[in-house]
Amino acid sequence: MLSFARYPWSSKGSSTSRAVEYASLAAHLVERVLPRVRLRQWVLTLPQPLPQLLAWRPELLSRVLAALSRTLQADLQLRSGAADGQSGLVAFVQTFTSDLRLFVHVHAIVPDGVYVATAKGAQFVSAPPPTRASLQATADALAGSVQRVCQRWRRGLDPEAAPVDAAQLSRLAQQVERAMPRASPRSGRARRRWVARCAGVELHAGVSVAADDDRGRERLVRYVARAAVSLQRLSLEADGTVRVQLKGASRSSRTHVRLRPEVFVLRLASLLLPPGVNRVRYFGVFAPAAALRRHVVPPLPPGPVSRPGGRWIRWQVLLRHVFGVDPQRCPQCGAPLRTVATLQGRGRAFVVLRWLGWTARGPPSPR
Repeated sequence: MLSFARYPWSSKGSSTSRAVEYASLAAHLVERVLPRVRLRQWVLTLPQPLPQLLAWRPELLSRVLAALSRTLQADLQLRSGAADGQSGLVAFVQTFTSDLRLFVHVHAIVPDGVYVATAKGAQFVSAPPPTRASLQATADALAGSVQRVCQRWRRGLDPEAAPVDAAQLSRLAQQVERAMPRASPRSGRARRRWVARCAGVELHAGVSVAADDDRGRERLVRYVARAAVSLQRLSLEADGTVRVQLKGASRSSRTHVRLRPEVFVLRLASLLLPPGVNRVRYFGVFAPAAALRRHVVPPLPPGPVSRPGGRWIRWQVLLRHVFGVDPQRCPQCGAPLRTVATLQGRGRAFVVLRWLGWTARGPPSPR
């Protein structure tokens, strides 16, 4: 019998610790990694069966991400006019679709410009928004780079190791999936303006965040780092099947899919990457060994941390990111709170709260 009370792969409606984890990643990137410049989200999708192959071959995934970084840097150098400039990106590897199919694609957060090394550090040179011609040229260059990367990777395989080829991966994916039309893409001139395709490789660059929009930057990071499914989109039917609500209507006007329990578990298992594969990657000036990283990333905030000598963000600060309230200040007058006493023992805090006439339940999680 399936139960959706608490699952670690859920993004909404789950435990508070899972929501705080996403807030921790978003707060870390916004306050300590991403500079205060205009950011743009680049979404890379690849033709089948390459997404399934990337899920099984982490080394090929790393090469494709490196090709994306090189191609975007060349485009930013051309648009900004700084031939010697360096760019950077934070790539998020996502493995799912709205109906829990295995589909590896990449969301990359990239500054809209390049950094030029100077005697005092680094200077940011902004680039104008990409035009339709430049976006199409970037997609063409990326398609050729991905093709060359795959060819070199295939020539380097050991024939005696009997690697899993793309045909076997495709047959495995067909056993898990059910025949269902894909969700229809959004129509309209606005979407075509920011989308470019070449040989099955598709780039989307229509989402950008201003330099002074800290809240928008955090919302963008929390979106690209979200989990595969929300508990609000899952429900159990009377016949035991699992109902998965889609994010949008498909071409046949279907808004949900129903999966047998074993198929539902197989789809969840197919979304897991091999052990040790990081879903968040840093390239360019954001790489750990980059020479310009210390001049690009913002300095550490002067506030206290969760442990002496550590760099973790305090739990109280993360609660403010999740629930929108500051637990360190009085909700009535706004004055800072001070520690009066420490309660030890099981249930002692609930006894005091009931004696004060306050509820022991926390604030509801906002949508």
